[in-house]
Order: sequence, then C-alpha cells, then structure tokens
Amino acid sequence: MELSEPITEVNQITPETLTGRLMENGFLSTGCVTAIEKTDSFGSSAAEWDRLTLSFSEDYSGAVPKNIVLKVYRKGWFGGGGVEWTFYDELAPKTPGASVCPVYDCGIDREAKDCHFLMPDLSVTHSEPPKESADRPHEAVVEELLKYHIRWWNDTRLDDWPFMQKAGGPLRMAQAISEGDIRDSCASFGAELKPIAEKMGDDLDPADLATLEHVVERYPDVFINRVGKGEEPHTFAR
Repeated sequence: MELSEPITEVNQITPETLTGRLMENGFLSTGCVTAIEKTDSFGSSAAEWDRLTLSFSEDYSGAVPKNIVLKVYRKGWFGGGGVEWTFYDELAPKTPGASVCPVYDCGIDREAKDCHFLMPDLSVTHSEPPKESADRPHEAVVEELLKYHIRWWNDTRLDDWPFMQKAGGPLRMAQAISEGDIRDSCASFGAELKPIAEKMGDDLDPADLATLEHVVERYPDVFINRVGKGEEPHTFAR
C-alpha cells in the first residue's frame, strides 16, 4: 500500500475522499461510502483518536467494517508513527504466523511531522473478559509478541531508521538504552509494586506478587547481559 496525503483532523474525511482511498488501497471493490458519522473522540499520550461509523451504498463490496478509527499522531510523537508504519508495512508481513490489525489508509509527511492511520475499531469486536473467566487472553498476546521476537532478534533491519532514532525514556529499544536507564527503570517499577498490590487486594495472588518482585530484581542483570552478548537467553536465571 502506498502512503497517502496525511489527514490532520477528522473533518478532512469526506465520503468521497474515503471512498477513493479505500479503492486505491484495495479494500473497496464496488460501491462507495455514502456517509461518515463521528461517534466518539479520545486521546492518548501519542495521538488523537476519532471513532467513525460508515454507511455504504447498496452495491458495496469490500473488506471494510462499518466501524473504524482515525488515529492522528501528535507532532511530538511523530517518530512513533514512522515505527508503526514500518511494523505494518515491513515487519508484520515477514513474520511467519503473525496476526495483525489491517490498516486501511496511512499518510506520513516527515517534514511537517504529520501521520495518520485508518484502522478497524477493535472496541466493537474485542472486550475485557470477566475476572472469573477461565480464558487467559494475555497468554495469546505474549505468544503473538514471541513470534516477532523470534523472527527479528538481532536482525540488521533494527539498526536502521526508524528503530535507531533518538528517543527519550527508559522504555525505548535495547540498542538505544543505557545500563543506568535499565536499572533506574526497574527500581521505579519495584517502588510501585507495593501500592499496586495494596490497591488490587485479593485480586492479586501472593505468588504472582512474589514473581513480579523476583522479575524486577533479576531483570536488569539478565537484560544487560543479553544485550552485551547479543544473544537471546533461553531461561531467566533464578
């Protein structure tokens, strides 16, 4: 899919322009978008989001649901948009067995630092399971992440833009983080464990809390050793 002209606000989207972009990107075969209703807006640290409900003509044929979202990156977080597009456009298609959310349209202007995504509204099809549920969806999330770690571990592609761009904070990629940041980050996580455990009360198993404390204690040494050797550990030493 080719990048399009960035959308900077929801009012720029009309049924005509959306129909054209969906057709160009291969998500609409016949028919057209006849109406767009903005149903909700919310913000995150990186972007502004608008939930949109679409109406289609009777002859519509395509792969676009009626509920989509417009994600517009804030200029200060523009680099994250570049990383996200690289993930959808390059990494995900080359990761065996990976599941990924479709992108119906994406626009990036690196000079103006504008970036948008049009994607399905997953809040319609995904919900938080009840606490008493026997399902453990987080395990599926971990398994999905593992596919990417296995495929891209120490791959030279990760040494190129946008992965090696300058970024602040202790949560950036291993190649761009200092040993001091790793230890400071884990120390701050450790300090937060007790108040979090008190807030969760009986919802947090004492055994799980002990595991979290152990991970926070051991993670810096294991992580720093892994990065220093350039190797993937098979187990976390206890």
